[in-house]
Amino acid sequence: FEQLKRAIESRRDEMGELTSTLVASDTETPPGRHYERCIRVLGERLTRLGFESRIKPVLGGDAEPEHPRLWLHA
Repeated sequence: FEQLKRAIESRRDEMGELTSTLVASDTETPPGRHYERCIRVLGERLTRLGFESRIKPVLGGDAEPEHPRLWLHA
């Protein structure tokens, strides 16, 4: 448990920055405004951490072209 607490504490500023970035994005649901922006931020962060990530369309998620349904595969 102590090791986990130290790992979290060492990344406190980074986690705060990510949280602030995500909260600042208008991702109102429904309809999911700017949702793609949000998952791009998460995908970029995961890539920097060494994960492979891709944004993919949700099958049948094109009913509202102005708010496409996407998912982040990592």
